[in-house]
Amino acid sequence: MSTRKSPLQELLGRKAAMTEFQGWEMPAAMRSIGEEVRTAVSGTAIFDASAWGRIRLSGRDGLDLLHRLSTNDLLSLKHGESAATVLTTEKGRIVDAIRVLRRNDDCLLLTSIGAEDLLLGWIEKYTITEDVELKIVTGETCMVSLVGPGALRTLAAVRERSSLDEGFPAADVIPGAAAEIHLVVPAAGGERLWSHFTAAGVAPIGIHAREIFRIMYGVPGRPGELSLDFNPYDVGLQAAISYTKGCYIGQEVIARIDTYQKARRSLVGLSSRTPAVVPGTPVINAAGEEAGRVTSWSSAGLDGCWFGLAVVRSDRAQHGETVTLQGLTATATVEPFPVKIPPSS
Repeated sequence: MSTRKSPLQELLGRKAAMTEFQGWEMPAAMRSIGEEVRTAVSGTAIFDASAWGRIRLSGRDGLDLLHRLSTNDLLSLKHGESAATVLTTEKGRIVDAIRVLRRNDDCLLLTSIGAEDLLLGWIEKYTITEDVELKIVTGETCMVSLVGPGALRTLAAVRERSSLDEGFPAADVIPGAAAEIHLVVPAAGGERLWSHFTAAGVAPIGIHAREIFRIMYGVPGRPGELSLDFNPYDVGLQAAISYTKGCYIGQEVIARIDTYQKARRSLVGLSSRTPAVVPGTPVINAAGEEAGRVTSWSSAGLDGCWFGLAVVRSDRAQHGETVTLQGLTATATVEPFPVKIPPSS
């Protein structure tokens, strides 16, 4: 199968080496990875996030059905408001974590990369007589993400500045996990949207830096953390759960975890001098016990340091502890979020 391409492919392909990531061709890096990561961590960077899935949900019963299928309260959303929610199985395991934007006549769902068909099938499985329409609009749209603690300020400043010239394009604005703001426009308007920010001095980053940023902030991703192996507590998605909304698929299991405090696993960061670690590698603590396993690992390093995520048993791995990665000679340090970046050399 050929790799998919973003509406910004031609523009960005002239400025950066491209790489394959989960079936999409993306810029690997626009500058040095160290510069890109530090820009994202301390200020604002811009990233082409068009690979992430987008689904239009409409119909009289669309939002109500999604509310009954997922973990968060969606019915209270007003036009222009958004929320994170998780679709789970009857056993409370993760199908996908999504973000839902309510609009006047429909909703826009942001999924993980390549999860659109999975989500469509999951929602349709529980659609019986409801008036619900679903349409994948990933290919019809472009999504740009502002990354970093200054994202909101940057968005406001660029919008204000743009009102004085050719005008900022109409965009759906959706807050993301950690310090990210997602902007969605029709595919034909992607380059214009991108140019508003780069002309204002916002520096672009590639997929390597964005993955390091995601890992540093403990943002679960697919397929590593967002999988049927874990429940929302395992990977730090408690903020996407409503405990007052009533029933949804998997609600009984998740309520028991909360009531009896049986969240025995947690997501942690790892830092190491080891460049090549395969997700699934067991994490071994100082007592020689298997504490958990690696779920994500950065494809690039930063000043000789690589970063990863792991789901571990809370009683077997603590922050600051040195662990070994089974089958490898090097060690890793268990880190809280956000993981600190090494000093610039």
